Amino acid sequence: MSEQRRLTTMVVLLLLLLGAGVISLRWSIRRRMIVGQSDRVWRLSYDIEIRTEKTGENYQISLPFNTLRSRVFRRSLSDPELLSETVRYKYSKGESLVSTSALVGFSRMRGNFDIHVSPTAK
Repeated sequence: MSEQRRLTTMVVLLLLLLGAGVISLRWSIRRRMIVGQSDRVWRLSYDIEIRTEKTGENYQISLPFNTLRSRVFRRSLSDPELLSETVRYKYSKGESLVSTSALVGFSRMRGNFDIHVSPTAK
């Protein structure tokens, strides 16, 4: 019985240490991600379905880009049925995704963009 009690005590202590470690990790991540009181973080999601009549058709999809008061800090694009490349524009500093259809029929493009917006940024 003494062996079970010792094992139970060790498991409880291990779980307490593990919980404390997870809580401190979460706290340190939150401290690093502090944004200003008027700042906001937005997620813009694209879910676009494209119908093609023949292979090789081109489509241009505008993407969000950095401005004086906003910054795209994370993005993920998924377009398995399309052949795509990102095009940057020199003067407007914008971006577009130029996609070429590889299949006839329906194709889908999905994208997620995390954007930090700060009205006080300079």
